[in-house]
Amino acid sequence: MKKLFLLIITAILVISRESKSDELPNNPEEPENTKDLIIGTWKLIQKNGEKITDSCEKKDTYIFNEDTSYTFDDYNTIDGSCSKNESKSFKGIWLNNNNKTYNIRIHGYTGNGADYNITFTQSNQYLTFENNGLTYERQ
Repeated sequence: MKKLFLLIITAILVISRESKSDELPNNPEEPENTKDLIIGTWKLIQKNGEKITDSCEKKDTYIFNEDTSYTFDDYNTIDGSCSKNESKSFKGIWLNNNNKTYNIRIHGYTGNGADYNITFTQSNQYLTFENNGLTYERQ
């Protein structure tokens, strides 16, 4: 009888422990995905709603990193050859202002940077800088 009682108690403990481990925490204040939408690699595809057709210009790229650093690489065709324009490419830091604007500052700039209105569309696959009409596609 003792063995049967111990077996039943053990089975109950095992079952209750398994059911608790299957539960997911439910915290409505904590979003499922806390990764900022801007993080990733973005290639230029449009200027003011007009599709970019120049294959070199399509190489213009922003890379926004989780550590709030970013890189912008600008490409131009010079003498028939597409190459990175070092004088217009830069690195810096970004900050989400939590109001659909991001503060973007170039390294070496002594001011506070600039706030840009940025919209994300089509399931966050497109990023548009509202101030200059440039749209980038997530890579």
